[in-house]
Amino acid sequence: MICRKCGTEYEVETIGFKATCDHCLVYLHSCFQCSIFDHSAERCRSLTTDAVRSIEDLNFCEEFVPDSTSATDSKANDSVVRQKQNFDDLFGKR
Repeated sequence: MICRKCGTEYEVETIGFKATCDHCLVYLHSCFQCSIFDHSAERCRSLTTDAVRSIEDLNFCEEFVPDSTSATDSKANDSVVRQKQNFDDLFGKR
């Protein structure tokens, strides 16, 4: 897992509900740190999760999957995905 806020790397497969980053002290078990969360749409990709008040606060979602990309990697990836979707929409591909 890589903390999306500061880039600190963790060699773990699971994250405790109340775990925080050793470097920047943000919650690690949050939507902001989850690989299922769509940062460009600011919502979870899972259809079975409940909405939360703040994506950076801790949550008790059992579908949480630690993100293995930094915020800069993810922003670049989201941009590419968005551009591909726009292209496909323009030319009728689904």
